[in-house]
Amino acid sequence: QQQQQQQQQHKEKEWAGKVEVEALRAYRCPTDGHTVYVFKCSLIGEEDWEIRRRYSDFQQLHVRLSKEVGKDGARRKTAATLPPRRLFGSSTERVIQQRRQALQLYLRTVLQELEPLELKGWQAAAEGSAVQALAAFLELRAE
Repeated sequence: QQQQQQQQQHKEKEWAGKVEVEALRAYRCPTDGHTVYVFKCSLIGEEDWEIRRRYSDFQQLHVRLSKEVGKDGARRKTAATLPPRRLFGSSTERVIQQRRQALQLYLRTVLQELEPLELKGWQAAAEGSAVQALAAFLELRAE
């Protein structure tokens, strides 16, 4: 039992600060018809929480992440690909579910690029930085 506790503690240290996201569902807003994507966020040692985001929220995050400049003065390139916006046929259930999965992959890729070191210290990150933008997007709570 003591060995199991030590393994769990080691795992928690290894994964401390690691955020996991899972796309739960998407629904159409009855008032104006936009689609809302619901994600479950998990962080070791914290209760899970849900965030609700529109596609335009993802676009704003992507623009912010694309403007990030690294310490070497070069623009940070992200491997995360935001699914394209569709003007026609974007409200079909099939398209919404495909986009939901693509947005999950987008967030997971961004998290993989920023974790574990940068995201773990998000509170100390520069105001307006990509890490701060992602923390706000995911509604990370202060420790």
